[in-house]
This record gives sequence, structure tokens and C-alpha cells, in this order.
Amino acid sequence: MKPFGIVALVLLAAAGGWYVFLRDKIPSAEQVLMEIRKTLPDQTGVNLSLEHCQFSINSTKNNETSEQLALSRLEADLTSFKFDSVGIRTVSDGRAILTIKAKPVSDRQLDQAEALVALVPEEMRSKRGSTLTMIPNDGPVTITKPLAADESGVLERSTLKNLLEQPNGRLSFHLGSVVRITEEGEAPAPPQPHKDAPGFHKFAQEIQADDRLNNYSLSLVYVGAEPDPDSLFVAGLSFPPQLQFITPSVDKAKELARTIMHYGQTNCR
Repeated sequence: MKPFGIVALVLLAAAGGWYVFLRDKIPSAEQVLMEIRKTLPDQTGVNLSLEHCQFSINSTKNNETSEQLALSRLEADLTSFKFDSVGIRTVSDGRAILTIKAKPVSDRQLDQAEALVALVPEEMRSKRGSTLTMIPNDGPVTITKPLAADESGVLERSTLKNLLEQPNGRLSFHLGSVVRITEEGEAPAPPQPHKDAPGFHKFAQEIQADDRLNNYSLSLVYVGAEPDPDSLFVAGLSFPPQLQFITPSVDKAKELARTIMHYGQTNCR
């Protein structure tokens, strides 16, 4: 069974609303970060930064109970997003999801997509597979399918362009591991990292070290307290990232939207 590969994700938005705000006083980068911090349920181990149009979130979480280390990183180039309207969708508990829309794919994004797939290890180059469509009772429809590649697994620029031009189209990479279900009363089985974990770990490190790449989301979960390549348990990487924030209410989502949009309209066209 192939544990991970290059796949296309097409997300069709569920019912929600699109809002347009008039320009107000232009906020500073620190004011933007202050409003975003209000959406975080736990800021322990979380670092945010906004330098001109580069927004970053780095999170380190140690779970002593399950003996796991969770690392996540979001790099968002705000010049790749629109700031004339936003999406706000409520969830069952009254909270609201704020979504910043992405601009149409540009040559710069295609350059990054090519640079990213060039770093993909050989064992992750998916050459075949089936299409999976998930239709939940309430939420977006998700279509997942491997991208067409040549015999070596290389993706053409035209293939990448076709993917990224689809609504919410993105490159996605995943690593999973099997957890054995124990009988009642039996001690839980320790998680067993996949044999290809070192390859994905190296791939993730190369992505983060490449100065050409500044628009992606990454999550890594390791067994133990250290990011050992052999202990990588679950991982995911998406390009380009979704820029979404979960707020306590629609009104809070609108407040955050005004702050981000006014900053972006001025600084990140």
C-alpha cells in the first residue's frame, strides 16, 4: 500500500457568506498579529510573525501523556491572496470560519510548485492510483486523485497549472502509520512509525530550508520528545496553504477580516 504521494485536492465550499468591507484606518503588522492571537485557544509554544507580506505561524506541542511531539508551520505569502472580499461560514457551536480567498495562479506560484515537486523523494512520486470523493453530511466536498506524471514521476508545468487553477486546487503530501486496535482491557499498542518516515522527514526539512518556498502549510507528529527521522508518525504538507481562522462568532470574524483586509490592501497588492 502506498502511504503517501502527490494528490490534488479540490474543495467545494459549503454554504456561507462573502463579505466586502470598506477601507478604514490601516493597521500595523503588530495589530494584525494581536487580532490573530485572539483566535488561538492555546498560545503555548506558538510563534507568529508578519514581516511586510510574509505571515508565519510556528507551533511546537509536547504531549507528555501520549509521548508525542507535534510540529506545525504555516508560511503564507499574502501577495497571493485577495483582499477585496472574504468568506465567513458558521459551524454548529456558533463559531465562525474566516477564509481569505486566493488569487488566480501566477507564474511565481508555478515556479514554487516546480521547485517543491523537484524536492519530492523518488518513493513519494505517485504514478498511479484511484480518485477518492468524500461527501460529508455537512461540509465541503473533497475530491482526491493522483496527478498524471511521466515514467519518472515528474510533473509537467502544464499539469501543475491545471491543478492550481481549479477552485482551491493544491498539492498535498501525506504520511500515515498503522495503529493496532487492542482488545478491551489490553494495554494500548505503541504507535509504529512507517518505514518511509525518514524520507518524508528529509523532504519536510528541505522544504523549510528552501528560500524559494514561502507559501505552504506543514504538520509533523513524532513518537517521543525529539524530531527523530525514524519516529515520524503522521505528516502532511499542502501547497499553497489555506488561510483560515476560527473565531468565536461571526462578529469576531468580521472584526478580524477588516484588520487583515485593510493591511493587505495597503501592503500586499
